[in-house]
This record gives sequence, structure tokens and C-alpha cells, in this order.
Amino acid sequence: MQSRRFLSILLTVALLLTMLSVAVVSVSAAESYELVIDGVQVTSDNADDILGNGVFTYDASYNALIVSGDYTAASDDYIIDNAIEDLIVYIDEVVSFSGEDFAICTSANMTLTGGTLQMDTGIYVVNNASLTIYGMELIIDDDACVWGITGDEEDEELCIVYSDISVSTEKAICDFGTITLDGCVITEPIEGAIVDGSIVGVDGNVASDVVISCYDEEDCQLMIDGVAVTSENAADILGDGVFSYDFQTSVLTVDGDAAAADENLIIENNLAPMTINVVSDSTLIGGIESYYDLTILGDGALTVDSGDEMNCGIYMQNSSSLTIDGMTMTIYGTEWGITGDLDDETLLIINSDVTASSIYAINDFAAISLQGCRIISPDGAWISGGDILTADGDIASNVVISTADAGYVLGDANSDGEVSILDATRIQRYLAELIDADGIDLLAADVDLDTEVTIFDATRIQRYLAELCNLDGTTPYIG
Repeated sequence: MQSRRFLSILLTVALLLTMLSVAVVSVSAAESYELVIDGVQVTSDNADDILGNGVFTYDASYNALIVSGDYTAASDDYIIDNAIEDLIVYIDEVVSFSGEDFAICTSANMTLTGGTLQMDTGIYVVNNASLTIYGMELIIDDDACVWGITGDEEDEELCIVYSDISVSTEKAICDFGTITLDGCVITEPIEGAIVDGSIVGVDGNVASDVVISCYDEEDCQLMIDGVAVTSENAADILGDGVFSYDFQTSVLTVDGDAAAADENLIIENNLAPMTINVVSDSTLIGGIESYYDLTILGDGALTVDSGDEMNCGIYMQNSSSLTIDGMTMTIYGTEWGITGDLDDETLLIINSDVTASSIYAINDFAAISLQGCRIISPDGAWISGGDILTADGDIASNVVISTADAGYVLGDANSDGEVSILDATRIQRYLAELIDADGIDLLAADVDLDTEVTIFDATRIQRYLAELCNLDGTTPYIG
């Protein structure tokens, strides 16, 4: 009897040891991944529901982290801290992240894709890793946050592909080795550009508010003589060395002459705000049309001729603005030279010599402003709202704007080098015939550019000094 009891005990102990060894083997078999979610290490045991709240799931077979709901960090750790090479983070529909530190940090190549991700903290890419944002919407909005999407000032890469991105932080997108855009463009800041791995504004500083917009290749394009500009042909769009386009800086370079085929515009911009850089004397036949803000500058002189098939030299639409900066330009049109669309389009000509000839030379803008240049022909021509009119009040057919007589400061009627209340007083004294023309700079005194000095010029200066408007009459005041 005792031997049987002893044998039973041995069998029980053996069974317990076997069960314990199985448990030990089971525990030791759990695989640990180089991925941490809010301080919790991801393993094969918790991968199906990493935090136990149904938000985060890791599928090792696809190397994918699926995010299925909103999450607020419970610690000071990154919400997603990744070191898995080529991890895919998939955002299911609309997700919101909130935390104290960066929401996402990756030290290995990673792709972010899916639906919409909204965050009040940023993304940090380190260890020379690359981040690809593909086919999604990403919103990072917290003015108190320093960085939006940032590298580590090494060779990190950011690639944004067919995505809509909006970042509002102190430094929105910066400190990468390279940034590339594919199927999307910078739409804010205006004339924003990628410089040394950061997105900067016109002042050269890292932008605090950046918007990158995806475009539909079917409906939203830059066309050169009927040819859509793509990443494949951007370096030499027509194959003749005349046109090239940089998607990162939104600069179209023109270097030579080109004539559009029948019924084509030579340049049709339905893509994004853009700069045309004319690097050599060039003649373009076929007309320019833009639905977005357009700046024309460069070292070369530019002639634009609408040709027989088109009726406008330059046609601005969709409340866009045209800026001609430091250029020599000649514009011909069968009906219109430089024209808006009777909407809120604006024209600004800076330090440029411009000749426009057509039935209607320059008209249909909401506002026209000249800086460092003046209308010299026809005699008595003046700006009325968004039109340049003859002395008789008709829209001028031939307009010459020149820098030749521009050696003055607009508004500086007393020629002391600054605009002050003394200038308004000088105009008033001239109008009251207390001083003659020798005592006033009549070019500088004609603040509203209507070719005559009136009380409205003195009033414009007073409103400008009171910061109620700019010298060109526009509001709000920007100094």
C-alpha cells in the first residue's frame, strides 16, 4: 500500500514538473518586438491588443501596427516608439493622439498611412531613418509645441506621397537630410520652399504653419503646351531644354523660346502657387493662365504673346495674385494683355519695366499696385481700381510701366527719405497754393497713382500713418 502511495506521489510530482516546464517553455517562447506603445513593450503575447483597450494591434506577418481609435498618453513616453525596420503604421479611419512628448518616434524606416491622424504633439525621426507619409491626412496643431515633424539634424529622410498635411507648431517641418514630395505640393506658406531639409517661408526661416496638399493628376495639373508636368519629365518637360519644374520649390524655370501648338496655352497652372524664373531672354507664344498665385522674376527678359488661338497674354483666375518682380516684360494679347477674372485677383508690379499691348492692356483686377515703377504711357493714364485707364477714362490699349522715374519713396512728398505727417502737410500746402511745384516731389506725392496730386493722397498718407491701411490703400495694415 505504501509503495502505491509513493508511486502516486511520484507521478503527481512528475506531472507538476511537466506542467511547470511547459509553462516555462510557453513563457520563454513569447517573442519581443522592437516596438513600444506608451511604455509597454510589444510581444507576441500582447500583440493582438497591446494596451488592452482595443486601440493598438501589431501583426508581425505584415509588419504592421494598426491604430483603431483615439489615444491619450498615460505616461511621458512616446505613444509609438519604433525600432522595427520598415514598420507600417496604419491609421484606421479617423484617429486622435494627445500627449506631452512626441507622439511618434522612429529610429528605423517607417511608413505612416491610412485615414486621418490628428495630434497635438509631433513626430521625431532619428538614427538616419526615413519616414514616408503615404495616402493619408495628417494634422498636427499645437502652437505651444516646438516641433511638428522633425529629423535629428543628420541624414533622416521625409517623403510625403499623395497626402494632405497641416502642421502648426513653432517649427513645422525641419531638420531632415532630405524632404521629397510626390503627388502633393506646398500650398502654405505662399512661396514656401524646401531648403536644407526644412520647409521655410519667404524670409528663409523655418515656417511655423505648413500646408501640403495632394493634387488629383486628372484635374489639378501644371501643363506646358498641353503636356502635364510629372516627376518623370520635370527636369526637361518638353524635351527641348526650355522648361523644367521643381516640385519641392514650386519653381518653373524658363530658358529660351517656345510656341504652343494650336489651341494650347504655353503655361497653364492649375497646380499650386508657383514662381516662374526666367533665366535667359525668352519669348513664349500661347499665353499664360493661372488659378493660383504666380510670381514672375529672373535675369532674362520675357515676351509673352497670346498667339492667334488665345486671346489673353496673362490670365489670372480664382482670386489669385500676379507679382512681376524685377523684370523686363512685354505682353501681347489679341483681346487682353494682362487680365484678371473680375473676381478678387490682384496685380503687383515691383521694380519692373512692363509693356502691355492689346485691346485691353491691363484690366479686370480687384487691385493694381506699383512699387518702384510708374506708368509713363499713355500720357495721363491712371489706375482706377483694377484697371489702367487713359486720361479719357477708357481702358488703355497700350501701357508702358517704367522704372526710369522711380528714384523716390512713394509718399515722401518733402523728399526727406521717410513718410511722415510732414508729407501730408506738404501736399495740403501745395493744394492750397502756399508752395509751388518746386517745393514738392509730385511723383512721390501721387500716392494713389492716379497721375495727379489731390487731397486723397494726403488722406492716404494720414490713414497709413494711423495704421488703418497700407500706402497702396489695401487692408489690413502690414507696415
